[in-house]
Amino acid sequence: MMWSMMHNTGTGPAAEWLHSQPGIPGVSHDGSNTVYPHTPPTELWGDYFEVTPDMDPPPLIATVGQFLAAESGRLLVAPREKLELLYALPHWRLWCANYVDGVDDGQFLADKAAVELDAGLTKTEAKQAVKEMLVGGGDAAG
Repeated sequence: MMWSMMHNTGTGPAAEWLHSQPGIPGVSHDGSNTVYPHTPPTELWGDYFEVTPDMDPPPLIATVGQFLAAESGRLLVAPREKLELLYALPHWRLWCANYVDGVDDGQFLADKAAVELDAGLTKTEAKQAVKEMLVGGGDAAG
């Protein structure tokens, strides 16, 4: 099953289609992008980013990183399993920065260590550092 992600301010045929689906809302983990449990018809995709079923974490992170850095109306399409894998990665948790102070402190420190960030970075600084890390990937557009 293919899912899709789009920046919350995205416009165009794919965005219109996603917003027009009754009873199937998307979910925003980071406050900037929304994940939908479906994709628009392929003729509406336009210039898009694609996560393929065979992608392991490094190219998955690079592709999603380029999508996140683009902050555009371009669509990202991906198998559900790959987005679920993404959510388990420290890069994604740092990008979303949804750590609860006093509750998730250990996870926040572990995530920074896993991606080799300075332990003293704040949530905002860590998110920016991950963004800068992810922008450097190869072109993954479809």
